[in-house]
Amino acid sequence: MGRCRVLALTCLMMTLVLPFGSTVAKSGASAGQINASTQSSSGRCHTFSTVLGCGIFPSDDTFTDNLLPTEIMEEEASSVLIVQNTPSVPVSRNYAFLRFNLTSVLPQAILTSHAKPFNASLWLYSRYVNGFQNASVSVYRVPTNDWNESALTWDNMPSIDMSHFETQQITTANAWYRWNITDDVGSSLQTGGTVSFALIAGDTSWKNYAWFDSKEHPQNVTTTPELDMYFREPTLTLIAPFPHLSVTVDNRTLETDANGTLQATLLWGVHHVSAPQVIAEGNGVREFLISWSDNVSSSVREINIGSNQTIGINYRRQYHLNVTSPYATTGGSGWYFVG
Repeated sequence: MGRCRVLALTCLMMTLVLPFGSTVAKSGASAGQINASTQSSSGRCHTFSTVLGCGIFPSDDTFTDNLLPTEIMEEEASSVLIVQNTPSVPVSRNYAFLRFNLTSVLPQAILTSHAKPFNASLWLYSRYVNGFQNASVSVYRVPTNDWNESALTWDNMPSIDMSHFETQQITTANAWYRWNITDDVGSSLQTGGTVSFALIAGDTSWKNYAWFDSKEHPQNVTTTPELDMYFREPTLTLIAPFPHLSVTVDNRTLETDANGTLQATLLWGVHHVSAPQVIAEGNGVREFLISWSDNVSSSVREINIGSNQTIGINYRRQYHLNVTSPYATTGGSGWYFVG
């Protein structure tokens, strides 16, 4: 399964790999969005229309060996990640581990807005597959990130969440393989900036033996492991009880439709939004903004948006009461809510 290296700067026309096997073609980075192209030794980002794609290289990758439980395999065979569960005597098992620092590549606006990717994939390049050519390899979430490749062994490897995994059949060498890990990466963005995974072979069988290129492989310019994440510009939906209500979003005046709904596609981050505090209806009647549905009371506010968000604008009717007396000075005139 070959692929265009999804974020290569020469690859402006690309196919996004989406859940359930559907594809959407995106081309042409637009100028007003998050920096059209950024690249570092940790990864790269590129914008395609309203989609931001980021490819992150592992900060750490290595494997462990149950037959050499105290050996640091990064020192023994750093160029490959060996994954196996074979019925030798005794049984031979190798687990591979990868750790990604999301904050080293993702734009700050993505991080501070707690944006969630609509797709996240782990890509690995197979270097060798057992002659049966049908290795079953699963990716599991590693809840803790307090490990590094220069010290990891079988005896000190971190705990693995065995309840959630994604499996692929590795059928040929010299090919790319993809695991969909959208949910795991999305939750990591909400709780921190680092994510770790373990690769484990299936049931004990001679077929469950595969090698993948690590970031230290001599061909790592083109075959290094990669975590790809795609973010779609979020849509802010405002719902008001009135049609054609003027609302200001970042100094742009927009208007709700006939049903009182307004939708605006925005960049990730903080935006300034305001709605009229008072709407005059005449004859001593007006509507007064009492709150937004997220409990903000001011008519002028900020909204930090990372994913699609819907917020209601709540108004309450007021009546003007004019208190007069021919006998004395009176007070109490003003606007009042009913009840």
